[in-house]
Amino acid sequence: PLCVFRAVRIRWRNRQFPGGYHSTMPSSSLPLSGSIQPSTSRRTARRNGRRSLSNNLSLFKVEKIQVVSQDLTNVRLILTLLDGDRKEKMDVAFSFGKSSSIKTARDILNQFQDSTADIFPLHVDMLARRINEALHEHREVFNKSQELKVRLSLEDMLIKAGITDAKVTKLFVENEITVADLMEGCLSENDLKEILPKLGPRRRLMRIVRNGDSYDIISV
Repeated sequence: PLCVFRAVRIRWRNRQFPGGYHSTMPSSSLPLSGSIQPSTSRRTARRNGRRSLSNNLSLFKVEKIQVVSQDLTNVRLILTLLDGDRKEKMDVAFSFGKSSSIKTARDILNQFQDSTADIFPLHVDMLARRINEALHEHREVFNKSQELKVRLSLEDMLIKAGITDAKVTKLFVENEITVADLMEGCLSENDLKEILPKLGPRRRLMRIVRNGDSYDIISV
């Protein structure tokens, strides 16, 4: 009978919840049947007028990335991002040799969603790839300028040591030996024997290194 069933159910509930069923879980906190409650971060974001990224990558698009050069090292990225029905233009700084595309992409997405929700790795990877594509030509110019600085600084040191043969400079460059490597003691005299087989030039170069003659130490 129904009354027996109810009595058994009440007895079981009293065993499971000695302090009372409603004191443990108020009925107001129970979700409606068949409903899906949003996560705490998303509820907070909506309540504060914010929005987190959609986990559907097909809804997220980078419409455009414009690169504005400030100098050889610093540029500004002007991006237009789409996420479903949302569209926003953003402006961020990027410095070659200091910034990374992954970190920049993560910072942009954190600013774009304006909430504490987690960033999806696929969104970060996709945006970082687009940033790298947009920066390709500017990065090549930056790398060439750095290579030129290193070469000129190295040539200046070699000339001071009385080494004027362009082939020797080329050997240093091919072996990726920089002024920083020499001044910081990364190479010994024995390491330089293959490039500088003659004793005189090699000793003069090592004397410059030991005396710590002033040079701009540039590394790439």
